[in-house]
Amino acid sequence: MRVTTTLDDAPIVPVRVVLRPSTYRALAEVAKAKGIEDVGTLLSRLADLSLQPKAARSAKRRRRTDEEWAEIDLRIRALNGQRMSDGRIAKALGLPQPTVSLRRRGMELESPAPRAPRGEAA
Repeated sequence: MRVTTTLDDAPIVPVRVVLRPSTYRALAEVAKAKGIEDVGTLLSRLADLSLQPKAARSAKRRRRTDEEWAEIDLRIRALNGQRMSDGRIAKALGLPQPTVSLRRRGMELESPAPRAPRGEAA
């Protein structure tokens, strides 16, 4: 009698991955920063994470309250008044730059360093 094992029965399934050296080095740095022993384990964890239902992944992130956004808006307004760029404000507040830009435009604040119109030299 022949016994076959399906992928569902196997504890792991080996997979061969071919990466550019620069990609491998970048993944090795991420693994080291996260305290993960090797690139293979990092890729395995990323694959597992990508298969989790979206609700399970997003449940880890807590949404900011209106009061927290009000405080953030005050800080954006103050730093914008100091002529800081959206990128520097984002770094100072630990926020993504697009979030700072959207909040600043929503408060109708001018950009501290507007870009030259397209096609014109700076």
